[in-house]
Amino acid sequence: MNQVILEGYVGQDLELKYTTTGTPYVKVNFATVEKWQEGGEWKKKTQWNVVRIWGKPAEWANNECRKGTRALVVGTLESREWDKQDGSKGYATEVVVRAPHHYFRKLAEPKQKYEQPQLQPQAPQNPASPAPPWSPEPQTSAPEQPRQESVEDDLPF
Repeated sequence: MNQVILEGYVGQDLELKYTTTGTPYVKVNFATVEKWQEGGEWKKKTQWNVVRIWGKPAEWANNECRKGTRALVVGTLESREWDKQDGSKGYATEVVVRAPHHYFRKLAEPKQKYEQPQLQPQAPQNPASPAPPWSPEPQTSAPEQPRQESVEDDLPF
């Protein structure tokens, strides 16, 4: 099985492009952050991946996502090869998203580590966008436990 699942951040504003046959696509530089504790000290490593989104999901991502958007990617890992202008070979490995089997979904931002108490309830200021029509329905399960540390410092940009 060739399936890749990434949770991370969009690294730049997206630019929707079209193939010569009119198929929309967008290339996303996508950052994932791994954190671990070593000898009482927290360490982190940012990994950059290229995600190429095709078709309607590309149009949706282009409209909904900007630099810094937190997202979930489900796709396949694909390698490609081409001839460069200087005669050498070029190689790339990318995560590819094609509907209906894959998806690119915007996630809500985690809450701030220290929040001021609110006297009156307010609507969320940054809700997650609704799932695009081609993404699977979310699983109903126990509510996710809040994270212990702030993700704000983990943004690689």
